[in-house]
Amino acid sequence: MNGQLFQNQFGESPRLYVADADGMEETCRVMEIAVMGVDWAEPALFLPENSDPAPRRKEWQQWLEDRFSLLLARHFSDVYAASMEMRIRRLTELDNALDGHLTAFESQRSQRAARAFLEGESEARYLTQKRKFALRIDGGECPGHVTTVFALQAALYHLPLVSALLSYCYYEWRCGHAGFGLPEEELSPLKFQKVSPEGVGAVRAFFAMEKTRLRTL
Repeated sequence: MNGQLFQNQFGESPRLYVADADGMEETCRVMEIAVMGVDWAEPALFLPENSDPAPRRKEWQQWLEDRFSLLLARHFSDVYAASMEMRIRRLTELDNALDGHLTAFESQRSQRAARAFLEGESEARYLTQKRKFALRIDGGECPGHVTTVFALQAALYHLPLVSALLSYCYYEWRCGHAGFGLPEEELSPLKFQKVSPEGVGAVRAFFAMEKTRLRTL
């Protein structure tokens, strides 16, 4: 991502609202836009194995460290930048590169989850750049991973990058908890921001690191 785009998207102080009620509601609205048309029926890349809340939270924390922070956040940011510049070929390259870092099982789940965005009933499916990328997937040029498609859709909606990445983090958390019989209010964007400070922290940490990296370029 170039420094100008990065600066334009969140300036010197990325705004992640976790304490102020009005701010949290604003972020929730962005998150709800980002996940339009999503099927929550099964996990995407975060796949917890424990039904008990305490060990499941540890699994979430480990996933954030091993997959989100080390791989997916940067991929999301790069895809977002390429999408804002309408570089479909670059999206294809990034999607193929991500596939090389996923296990076969992860890759299958990711591609299946992406289909909810590509084939859902939301009007987002009719966005031109999204249709072009879907044609590349259908043509076998790239697998079509959920992280890629999510970032592409967020960029096409002109959602702020920080909030978009937080929305993706919420999406993984929400899908990962879908099979445990939790009531809907326990799975809302607002609840996520309250009960998963480590998710919000992972997003903050990524952008802090990214700003430092860009200053050295």
